[in-house]
This record gives sequence, structure tokens and C-alpha cells, in this order.
Amino acid sequence: MNIDLFKKIPLDVMKNNILPFTYLKQSPELLLDIRSFHTDFYILEHCYSYHYNYMVLMHDLICFCNRSRIPDYNMNDYFGQLLKRIFKMKDWEYGLLNVFVFRLFHRDVMNHPLRKIRFIWGLLTPLERTRFINIYVIEDEYNY
Repeated sequence: MNIDLFKKIPLDVMKNNILPFTYLKQSPELLLDIRSFHTDFYILEHCYSYHYNYMVLMHDLICFCNRSRIPDYNMNDYFGQLLKRIFKMKDWEYGLLNVFVFRLFHRDVMNHPLRKIRFIWGLLTPLERTRFINIYVIEDEYNY
């Protein structure tokens, strides 16, 4: 964050328009989502860093979003609906979403894997994150 920008804001605007928003109570759903993102990601990161690596985690997340156990370059309808949760992409056609997934996750798979993992993880709801952990972490541990 650029601190110099804050210095340019007049003091009365800061007191009357910006600071009151910092004291507003956040919705329980948002707080649950934030808590779930961090605690579940902590579990996920430690499990995958111990047993696997980030590439395997990204592969598993893509398979989860495509509702398959085998990697596929085609995007499932469910994955498209996840991507449409992003405001910028809500009106995108299926073909454009499919090209986006191919370029971001399949073609440049080695570039910034942790960023891509967090991107997908942030699109999931707390319930979907729990399902992923149950399917890919807990059930896979029992399959050794």
C-alpha cells in the first residue's frame, strides 16, 4: 500500500468518510469465509508440502473444479460457474472461460503455482473447501 496517498487525503474526509467504514461489523458469512480460507489453506499447504508439492495441489484443485479425477483440458460447467463468481467474468461465454483456464492453468503451469492455487481456493465457498479437504486430503491418506 502506498502511504503517500493517505497523506494527500484531507483530514476531514479521513475522519468522516473513511474511518467510519473501518468500524462497521462485517457479515458472519464473510468472516466465516475469511477464517475458512486461512485455516483450511494452512491445513492444505502443510499436507501437500509434506506428501506432495504445489503442482500436485494445483492438479487436484483443477480436477475438483472439473468434477473429475483425471486432468482434462476442457472445462466443466461447474468450473465455469466458479469462475463466474468473479465480477469481471460473470458475463463471459463458456468458450472465453475455457480459453482463460487453458492459458492460466494448463499452458503456463509452472509460473506462479501458489498464486494460481490461492486464486482457485478463494473462489471456493467454505463448504466446497471442506469437501476438497475431505476428498483429496483425508480420503487419500487412508488410501496409502
